[in-house]
Amino acid sequence: MLEFLKENAFVIVFAVMFLALFLWIVRLILRVKKTDREGMETDAVVCRVEFDRDEENGDSYVCYASYRDENGVERESFFGRFLEKRYEEGQRIRIKFLPGKYDLVRLVRQEPGVRL
Repeated sequence: MLEFLKENAFVIVFAVMFLALFLWIVRLILRVKKTDREGMETDAVVCRVEFDRDEENGDSYVCYASYRDENGVERESFFGRFLEKRYEEGQRIRIKFLPGKYDLVRLVRQEPGVRL
């Protein structure tokens, strides 16, 4: 058994890393779907837009929203990474969030031309 582990260590490590990544992605997808289905909708303001220079994966803009949760507590959460600058600080948006899980919010899709 020890000989098998030594000979296949790379494959085993790769398989474990792949499985961990797969499970993390599935968890994220399920959480996004749950937020879409059960999340609380509220008004928010874009509070931060950070430019992320990345020569390997391409430059992007990382956006954060400020909003009040179900208890009236002011929160700041990540809501998106975009290749072009779509949002400005101070811009009003609609979001959905899961009570108790404030690190990720989802944008509520707006009809074109609708302004908050």
